[in-house]
Amino acid sequence: MTPYPDFSVLLVDDEAAWLRSLRLMLLRTTAINNVLTCQDSRQVMKIITQHKVGLILLDLTMPHIQGDELLASIRAKYPDTLVIILTGLNTVDDAVRCLKAGAFDYYVKTWGEDRLTTGILHAVRMAELERQNRQVGIGILNQKLANPEAFAAIITASHDMCNIFRYIEVIANSRHPVLITGESGVGKELIARAIHAVSQIESDFVSVNMASLDDSMLEDTLFGHARGAFTNA
Repeated sequence: MTPYPDFSVLLVDDEAAWLRSLRLMLLRTTAINNVLTCQDSRQVMKIITQHKVGLILLDLTMPHIQGDELLASIRAKYPDTLVIILTGLNTVDDAVRCLKAGAFDYYVKTWGEDRLTTGILHAVRMAELERQNRQVGIGILNQKLANPEAFAAIITASHDMCNIFRYIEVIANSRHPVLITGESGVGKELIARAIHAVSQIESDFVSVNMASLDDSMLEDTLFGHARGAFTNA
């Protein structure tokens, strides 16, 4: 199973049953499977050091080290890591204090599954976007391609095209769709093939000329048909 997201989501709570149910809920409703759990708040900073943690769901009230104290330490040492506070107490003062201290969001455990999963997915997408933006900057500044063989079919000496190649290497592993625009004949399919090659996805690259399909052929070409659906099917 491919890990999603490409960074770890750390769940911190002193209640083992809540950690287990939260982990299963994330897997069932959001497909988030790259999850770490921590029941001892004293181990949180060590876990962040050892793993690529992008998002932390942090209980506010715990033995040993309280959530707000951990929040301050995380924001000071790992400012790029997003923190969502989860608590059983619906207190406005706590929410305001945590948000002012740098928490990405604040949720009460009893607010319901839909509201919680929506907020977590939003945080994951924000973390992905921030990481991609940083990688784009690093990739464009880097003058060497990591996968030059993926662009062998595109013959160019253009500096702008080389920048596009480096940009492709940054975004190729994203789960988001990529839109390629340009006039007929400029090489959009070659770019698409390059993205597929850099992404190292195991499935085959399938090219479909949508302009050649009429309404009746479109669904059949993309999704197939059942035997006997029409004459000679």
